[in-house]
Amino acid sequence: MNPYALQYNRDFQISLLANLMADQKFFSDSANLLRLSDFDLPACRLVFEVTRKFYNEYKFLPVPNVLEQLVAGAIQG
Repeated sequence: MNPYALQYNRDFQISLLANLMADQKFFSDSANLLRLSDFDLPACRLVFEVTRKFYNEYKFLPVPNVLEQLVAGAIQG
């Protein structure tokens, strides 16, 4: 087994999402290449989809308090 091979586990998915959220260029370059099914964790899928919809509409990433409101709204509705 290759010791340098990536394991697409929970920690990797969370790290990927955090990096996507921290860098608008990385997000814009990657968001259309990723699918919801690429995230096993429901919370990651939810945050990614809410962020992607926001980005596609406004062309920038939501700030944390806006993201929190969007996620809460998605959960309620």
